Amino acid sequence: MKKIKALSIVAAFIAAFAFSSCNSSSDNSFQWPSAQESSSMLSEVQGYHSAGLLLPASVNANSNSTNADKFEKDSLTTTCVITSSDSTLTLQNVDVAKFAKYINDETISKEVAKLPAQDLKIKLIPYNYQQRTFVTATNDITYTNEAGKKVQIQFYSGINNLSYGGIGTRKDNSKRELILNVTPGRILVDGSTKDVLKTYSYQGYNMPYVATLEVVL
Repeated sequence: MKKIKALSIVAAFIAAFAFSSCNSSSDNSFQWPSAQESSSMLSEVQGYHSAGLLLPASVNANSNSTNADKFEKDSLTTTCVITSSDSTLTLQNVDVAKFAKYINDETISKEVAKLPAQDLKIKLIPYNYQQRTFVTATNDITYTNEAGKKVQIQFYSGINNLSYGGIGTRKDNSKRELILNVTPGRILVDGSTKDVLKTYSYQGYNMPYVATLEVVL
């Protein structure tokens, strides 16, 4: 999937976590993790885990409030398996119908609301070894509508805060978790982009609503 570029901010819930370290390097000195470092990072998160997918408590089209930063705790409780050999996180039996509330088109929203639970695969790309952070690439949610057209819900991917996360420790209970933003970025119908995802206003900018994954390590 081609990267979707947009101004982005870190979801407010990130403040509840303490990540491994602060980034002290400049952009000019940035280096991707070595093969050995990447393997070490993936080894830290591999295996079967319980997980929660957090969704905004309120999703309103073009809202002027900051409701996007209010999350329903453990809106979706599920399990996942992370395999280090192919750096893939498989979120199992996800109630993807919940994403219907992100959509501002009544027809597509109703279609998504009827989708069955399914696995969601997320590619984990080690980004910063010192901070134990990753960027992600999430597979599309795809279905065929009644008109026989292919509909794809695509997610932000690559280097931006909307598809970013890392290994952190909760400040309230010291639990070790992998935290990832999994953000719907656009919807395609027969390959054509439909501007139907809801946004909210933040400091004069229209921002996408984030979904965030917490994986208990």
